[in-house]
Amino acid sequence: MKKHFLSVLALTAILCGCRTPEYYQDQAVQAARNFLLKKSPQLSYEESSYIRYNKPVILHNNIIGGTDSLANSRITSDMNQIQIVWHIPGQDVFYSVWGASSSTMRDFTPERIFIRKFHPEDTKYKEALKHARAYIIGNLFSTLSVEDYNDLRFREPEVNFSKFEVEKELMPAKNQLQVTFVWNLKSNPANKVAVIGNAAKNLADFKAVSGAILPAEDVKKSLLEPYKFITSPEKEKTEPATKKTEVKKVEKAPAEKIPVPVPEKTEVKDKKLSNKNAADSDFDSELDKNIAKEEKIVDELPAPPELEPAENIKERDK
Repeated sequence: MKKHFLSVLALTAILCGCRTPEYYQDQAVQAARNFLLKKSPQLSYEESSYIRYNKPVILHNNIIGGTDSLANSRITSDMNQIQIVWHIPGQDVFYSVWGASSSTMRDFTPERIFIRKFHPEDTKYKEALKHARAYIIGNLFSTLSVEDYNDLRFREPEVNFSKFEVEKELMPAKNQLQVTFVWNLKSNPANKVAVIGNAAKNLADFKAVSGAILPAEDVKKSLLEPYKFITSPEKEKTEPATKKTEVKKVEKAPAEKIPVPVPEKTEVKDKKLSNKNAADSDFDSELDKNIAKEEKIVDELPAPPELEPAENIKERDK
């Protein structure tokens, strides 16, 4: 009885077994793809073909909140908002199908389409700003009021390349520039908070070397051009185009006309002779054909008749 029950249980598991998470994700992608193609008649044939035959990217986040991270390889929360995103090459927009489902995406249903343009984040700036604020906390905290300190924590500063006079050992290295983060002091608008440091042109490897509360006029004199985050497409626009080497067309001198010699009368005579030789050769060929025919006729004559013997003739004469 026990064996019979186990066999029935195994058969039920085979027939009604659970699917893998990859299976449900693939079903969700198919539903999102059909939803996007149906709701986007503006797509060209090439664009719809790319969406139809290429894999998307799946973005997820817990709706209520939790400890999950987008870096996780699996979705482990109970209820998530899902975005299935396609990026067609050559376009700056992303086609995203939004929906909500459980962690396995088994019950995913597409609800809405977003066509968005994502701007790249300036991670180098954020990291440099973190170091600048850390310098304020460690060195200028005692000189700031609580109101000013909280204002500096949550307000974005101005970022400029600068030329402040600092000690020789604090000057930027060969491949670096001096960068200054400047905040307006809320309690005293005539002063500014400046954090000076050295970094690459894109603010990579920023290191704060000095900082102080300075008069606004003194800060303004030492500031150069403002820092600007350059994305890849903008960089291509700002960079000067490479000069193409112009190939000058060399005008050829007009060719000298060579006088064509007038054919002499002797050439005409030669032509007549050549015609005569051609006629003679035709006559010879016709003669050869006639000879061949005559030879053929001679060959076809019947053999001469046999003569009766003289004895027979003598008997007949008697």
